[in-house]
Amino acid sequence: MKIRIKQCAKGLWYENLAGTTFPVVGECAGGYVVKEGFPLSKVIRYDDAELIADEPPGEDVKTTRAEELVEAHWKYVEALLRIHGATDMEQIEFHYKSAGIHFYKHGREDALQGDL
Repeated sequence: MKIRIKQCAKGLWYENLAGTTFPVVGECAGGYVVKEGFPLSKVIRYDDAELIADEPPGEDVKTTRAEELVEAHWKYVEALLRIHGATDMEQIEFHYKSAGIHFYKHGREDALQGDL
């Protein structure tokens, strides 16, 4: 049985056996990189995946505040990088957004503990 990768307007999504969907956050040699929670991610090999087009992600997929902020700031940073001649923007975008969400969560944890 192939692992389902859904393609819709919001990008690619991995659906696990329980029917929960997770975003595909990038690709590496031979597979899709899937974010199954923080900080967990895994690679699904292309040979094991079945790409299904035009299906929306499940109800349980939500955009977090961290993702909203990272997306908005990425547009600014991307423009600066392009002005300065950066290449391989897909790879830079993946690492930038992953780091942004990671640091946001650290900041949130510190704020909840009163350690700012």
